[in-house]
Amino acid sequence: MKSKDLQNIVLSKYQNGDTPTKNFRDLNGGIGLRTIKRWCQMILQSGSITLSSPPGCPRLARTKGNIQKVKNRLRRKKKSISSKTFNGARYFRKKCSANIEKRFRAAFL
Repeated sequence: MKSKDLQNIVLSKYQNGDTPTKNFRDLNGGIGLRTIKRWCQMILQSGSITLSSPPGCPRLARTKGNIQKVKNRLRRKKKSISSKTFNGARYFRKKCSANIEKRFRAAFL
């Protein structure tokens, strides 16, 4: 059941004289007792259940299209290794291994 359906059930039962606890038992704990009590307070004050919408912009739906958009953006923003950086790393590795080899031979031979 949707939340709106449950609200209508609680509203009609409360207007027929059922207590919040009885509503809670009838709904088998589908909604919390505290929520039902809060809704009953709203019915007493305004005559209906008026829920406020959350602040801020509406939430985006997780659709396949939106997920693909995010994946494409992330794919575009990935930085590729430039050949200059790669060649520089290769040169550095060669020099380091040569220096280590020279030090090893000098120390043990």
